[in-house]
Amino acid sequence: MEEEFTAKRNYITQEQLMDDVALGKSLPGIMIINTVVIFGYQVSGAAGAVVAALSLSLPALISIAVVSFFYNSLRSNGLVARMLTGVRCAVVPIIMSAGFKLKGGSLTSGAAWFLAAAAFVLCGFTAIGKILVVAGGGLAGYLLFGPRIRRFRKKGGAGR
Repeated sequence: MEEEFTAKRNYITQEQLMDDVALGKSLPGIMIINTVVIFGYQVSGAAGAVVAALSLSLPALISIAVVSFFYNSLRSNGLVARMLTGVRCAVVPIIMSAGFKLKGGSLTSGAAWFLAAAAFVLCGFTAIGKILVVAGGGLAGYLLFGPRIRRFRKKGGAGR
């Protein structure tokens, strides 16, 4: 998604995409649907948001309906179970790769790296809710980076 819409088609910048993803993660619901609705709205208004939501969700809903219809026969199939194990193994590096690509625009200072590490520890090793971690990250980002962004904008920069 990042390469297609930021590099190839230039619909939005990588920074805007990271902002959309952060906002999508902080809203209730499924993060990717939230993100594509925000993206669709940015590109084509309300109609773009609706088309983006339907384009992302309908194929999954149809697939889930078909799989659930055949679920009992599929769950006992050893071949399917082994295939799903392989799929799970392949998904982890794909997600990690996307994270590494996005880090370049997000982790631009020692403070940003510290916030990312703190969020990782809080999410992975405590019972603190993800919403609190995101809200805390937003507050910390505002306190740490807000003055710098305001100064940049006053000088005529195009920062967000």
